[in-house]
Amino acid sequence: MDADRSSGDRSASVERFLTVVAEVFGVEELAAGDHFLDLGGDSLDAVIVMDRIDLEFGVRPELDMFFQSESVSDLAQRWWEQVVQVRSSAPMLGGD
Repeated sequence: MDADRSSGDRSASVERFLTVVAEVFGVEELAAGDHFLDLGGDSLDAVIVMDRIDLEFGVRPELDMFFQSESVSDLAQRWWEQVVQVRSSAPMLGGD
């Protein structure tokens, strides 16, 4: 995967992650520094986000990320790092 495509995938995926979080909380948009708990998030909200992200991307965020991240933006970035790790360890199917 080239750097431009990877960067585009990252940007769009992180943005979509943040949109899902906003939708779960019923807000139009999130501030960069919003923390999951400050938004009123709890373990049930985390599981709802986890399920939606897993359905959409096939990589389920880890529950502890929701409570250990500095902000929802940090949460999204940590999830993207997880996506990259999963994709890099997945066997390649087909051939070029």
